[in-house]
Amino acid sequence: FENAAVPVQLAVEALLEDEDWFSNTWIPELRSRLAASWANAQARLEHHDIRLLTQPSAGHFCLLDLAPTLYVSSDSGAIASSWDQAFAQRLLTDAGILLTPGAPNMGTQRPGLFRLCH
Repeated sequence: FENAAVPVQLAVEALLEDEDWFSNTWIPELRSRLAASWANAQARLEHHDIRLLTQPSAGHFCLLDLAPTLYVSSDSGAIASSWDQAFAQRLLTDAGILLTPGAPNMGTQRPGLFRLCH
């Protein structure tokens, strides 16, 4: 961890002290960008018939069920969990797609679940 340079800290402080800009410009812009990002992600997931277990409610995470697509059996236990890790690494390396395996990283009990950050 590195501290930001003092000039950067002062600039951020000035921006955050402008409550009108922060509340009426910056926050609505962030909400708009997040909504656009989710609409794009959702359209792509629907196009590929990827099932969602959860939809984002206040952020940019959702839980995908890839088990039907990947033919992962829920009773395959540790082998499937290990396979999920390898699959996620290959997606990142080969396609630049970051999915976090649900088991064991997110405490899900069944393999084939992945967290998507859009």
